[in-house]
Amino acid sequence: EKSGLALQNLELLVTTQVRNATRGLRTARKRIDATSRQVDAEQEKLDAEKKRLQVGERTTFDVLDFQDDLAEAQANRARALVDYQLALIELARTTGTLLEVLGVQVAAEEGPGPLALDYQPDTDPGHTTPAEAKGWGMLLSSEPAP
Repeated sequence: EKSGLALQNLELLVTTQVRNATRGLRTARKRIDATSRQVDAEQEKLDAEKKRLQVGERTTFDVLDFQDDLAEAQANRARALVDYQLALIELARTTGTLLEVLGVQVAAEEGPGPLALDYQPDTDPGHTTPAEAKGWGMLLSSEPAP
């Protein structure tokens, strides 16, 4: 009976971790979308200020201020992209697929000794990642799954 209860607790823990990792991934995706829109908006503002500078309505200092705003928005987007990658790794870790997602193959050698790890990064930009192949794309979409 104790082992059955321990198993139920473990299943609940794993389910909660996967649910939280999935939520984290969706949240990170939404942050990418929001920060991308912010970068676009700041770029438009900067372009408008440059035009005003050309006609003498603004100073160089004003334009520099808008450039600073754009740089901050770009930094926020970069942080969102990193957070997304970390969330993807967390989801892979909680689902037990981290090595597969990273493209690491584990092969047991005959006899006692360490496992051999084989990692061959794919440099083809058109390559489909294991995460994409698993259909995680629907988790990454801001649209509800069908």
